[in-house]
Amino acid sequence: MALCLVCAMEDEASLIREASELLSSERRGYARIEKRRLGEKDFYLCVTGIGKVLSASGITSVLNFHQDVDKVIDFGVGGSLDSKVCPVLSALIGEDFVQWDMDVSPLGDPKGFLSGICEIYLYCDEALSRKLGDICDELGYPHALATIASGDKFVVDPDEKKRIQNDFGAISVDMESASVGEIVHVHGLPFAILRFISDDEDHYNEYVKNKPACIDMLTAVLLKLIGGE
Repeated sequence: MALCLVCAMEDEASLIREASELLSSERRGYARIEKRRLGEKDFYLCVTGIGKVLSASGITSVLNFHQDVDKVIDFGVGGSLDSKVCPVLSALIGEDFVQWDMDVSPLGDPKGFLSGICEIYLYCDEALSRKLGDICDELGYPHALATIASGDKFVVDPDEKKRIQNDFGAISVDMESASVGEIVHVHGLPFAILRFISDDEDHYNEYVKNKPACIDMLTAVLLKLIGGE
């Protein structure tokens, strides 16, 4: 059985590729799915493309075509909604996740409600999340365990950020974690989220400046996890 690592962008996967051996590679729709080896451990790496639709499509292809996958981690950069709890260059490990832009409230359901699943929040696997937190501690990376909110928008407006935080109790936003997590949830597999915070207030400049350091830290945590599996 094998772990699958999922990210949206090629550069988020670049250092993992450099550190591991490529065993196979395939295109499924837009997603690139690779089987790789680190030491004696085989794992999958899926780069989905940006946003909820492409990320859901990518992880669905992984789970349909590679039934040896038994757990999934979504990783990448994210934005902070609360710099006191989740400052730039710290790690955010998902406790649970929500789609902040899912809204059928005119029909009487609360914001974020997932029709069919009948939940607002879905939960990450405690054991897998704990491993990520332990590795962050070992490497000296500050981290928080909290709610992550995903939506198809790079959120920069202060009022919108505050609204998401108030509505859902989230402290970080991204564009893929919750959609990947929903697919993994309906397949009944353990799921975890690891995001390093690239931006808070000066979004574009912080994102460009901090993204390389975030990718370095993401890679260090995930390689240590795979090596210790």
